Amino acid sequence: MKNKKAFAPIMTLVIILAVGLVAALGYIFYQNMNSSSSNNTSNNSQKNTTDKNKGYLVLDDWRVKFKIPTELENTIINKYKINGYYYFTTSRSEAIKGCKNDGDINGTLISLSRYENEQKTDGESNGGLISKLGNYYYYSTPPQAPCWDVSVTEKDKDIISQEISNLGLLLKNIELL
Repeated sequence: MKNKKAFAPIMTLVIILAVGLVAALGYIFYQNMNSSSSNNTSNNSQKNTTDKNKGYLVLDDWRVKFKIPTELENTIINKYKINGYYYFTTSRSEAIKGCKNDGDINGTLISLSRYENEQKTDGESNGGLISKLGNYYYYSTPPQAPCWDVSVTEKDKDIISQEISNLGLLLKNIELL
């Protein structure tokens, strides 16, 4: 009888350790999946995979590309995909205090959305239709509020305003891949 009583606590301890190990491995797997998916969706540099896309910003998953205007040729355009929308910033705007994008929509200068059906908008404040390509309507939306804080200089505000304008030009040059 003594052996059976001593065996029960040991078996309980083994089961608890096994459950803890499975939970820890599951947590690590979940973290790795989240970090690799955010690395895939927030491509922080402009990468062109073929020569035919040279001079274009490409959204492979949407099968569209944007001709980069001369105003943005020497600028790194950062794109973030969050909840099915694309958000854009530039290296110049992210260098300004208060405008750094940390993987959310804060600090973004302009967003891009697409829908299968035409959306009603009330003009530029809620976004405007850029184009209908294929089966989708593409809309751009400027920021709802400036990303700077009170310490930002007038020069920096002018840079941000110019970058918003330049990104608007970029999004108007949409083409199918």
